[in-house]
Amino acid sequence: MLTPFCGEPACEDLIKKDSARDVVVEEGAPAMGAKGLCIPFDQPEK
Repeated sequence: MLTPFCGEPACEDLIKKDSARDVVVEEGAPAMGAKGLCIPFDQPEK
């Protein structure tokens, strides 16, 4: 997943919300979204 990230906590929350799944994949598995672990030099426009 490649997503723009401006460094603000609100952006991190949006990334988690947009990538989270409501479907249980495995019993006991965490149901959380992605995290922005790095900021690419070339950010997508949209």
